[in-house]
Amino acid sequence: MRQPQIDSSLRELQASLDQAKLRRAASMSIAEKLRMGADLYDECIRWQRHIIQAEHPEFDPVQVDSELDRRRVIRRKLRDAGLVQPCPPKAAGDDDQL
Repeated sequence: MRQPQIDSSLRELQASLDQAKLRRAASMSIAEKLRMGADLYDECIRWQRHIIQAEHPEFDPVQVDSELDRRRVIRRKLRDAGLVQPCPPKAAGDDDQL
């Protein structure tokens, strides 16, 4: 059973952390934001490679790259068809926060 007081304090803590992240991002230069985006992308690809290797231990590195490319094509098709949206979806007025 949930305790409302704990839920409330957790929501307040999360809101505080979110605001801190927004302030930190707002203070970054465009170059820093772009670098962070590139670093996150590289990290995501590294994790995807590990996941594919775990799912298919029999794959050699070329097969892992091929599977990674196959999944990219699927994601692109889903995005282009409008079947997926960014998470979380942008709310009105979000543009001015970063």
